[in-house]
Amino acid sequence: MAVPHLLVVDDSEAILAYEIGVLSSDYTLSTARNGREALDKLSEIRPAAVLLDLSMPEMTGDELLARMRADPVLASIPVIVVSSERTRGEASLKRGARAFLPKPIRAPELREIVGLVLEDERRRSREGELAVLFLRIGPLEFGVPLDAVREVLLQPMTYAVNDAPEYLSESVDYRGAHVPVLDLALALSVEHAEPLAERELVVLAIGDRSLAISVDSAREPEVFLHQSVESEALVTQVKTLAGAIPVIGPRALLSPEPLRRLADALRERPAPAEGSTGP
Repeated sequence: MAVPHLLVVDDSEAILAYEIGVLSSDYTLSTARNGREALDKLSEIRPAAVLLDLSMPEMTGDELLARMRADPVLASIPVIVVSSERTRGEASLKRGARAFLPKPIRAPELREIVGLVLEDERRRSREGELAVLFLRIGPLEFGVPLDAVREVLLQPMTYAVNDAPEYLSESVDYRGAHVPVLDLALALSVEHAEPLAERELVVLAIGDRSLAISVDSAREPEVFLHQSVESEALVTQVKTLAGAIPVIGPRALLSPEPLRRLADALRERPAPAEGSTGP
């Protein structure tokens, strides 16, 4: 993953030096000493974000922000206003700045606000997309949202759990915690295609809980256009070369009734022929 590139704009050499010292270990940095110089640099680079002072010679931060907002190419670049003028700084939020950090700057707050703004920008760029990990159990293929997946493991040693349904009668030691193992083949009344030693465990994060699914195989994730939630059991269906494949909402795996609905939904879709690549 490329290191994010930040443009830091301030007419104070001391402030520029401080911000560079705080951020240089995590980001690539360019600097400008006024809005006009910053505008020239924005035509050369496409920074992940701009840290912007307001009171500067030649072109103020307010004017630069307005110029950026009016430019279709620059308008999407997030701007973090860094200023000792609280009233102007807070007003800049209404004119399109993504965040305001008052001076004097403290290193923890600077790192935090830059990280939050960049993460928010990554989230915005991902909207409309759904990353899916595909799993196979016996004749059934389905997906789970990749953001719920903690890890995929080769079948480890499991431990018996007393007084639990047969399909939840095992647990696994995962990073120091006992995580229940859902044998989805038993829950869906199908046969595994692989012997136990060749299966995989997919560890899911479901809220503040963890659950491992025993599957025959997992394949590389893919990214699709996100579609609306259809039910507790299914998030959506995605179109692949092998046809439409259901994507499971992880919470559907926590209780019997959604599992029953899930079994019906998966059985409605015929399994693709081995090696099939057609729609």
